[in-house]
Amino acid sequence: MHPKKGWLALVGAGLMLAAAAAFAAGAGTPPKAAPGPHRDWKNISLLYLSDIKGKIEPCG
Repeated sequence: MHPKKGWLALVGAGLMLAAAAAFAAGAGTPPKAAPGPHRDWKNISLLYLSDIKGKIEPCG
């Protein structure tokens, strides 16, 4: 075996081990729960000053 290839294999194995350890450390933590919806809505009333003939405009 060429000495340079052995060194690269050792470095590669070390990097793989470090990546596996980092993945295992992060895999056990549960995600944080999202905050609940903010629902302090107020009712509004629309007053049309013209005849809309029973039609309401689409939103957006």
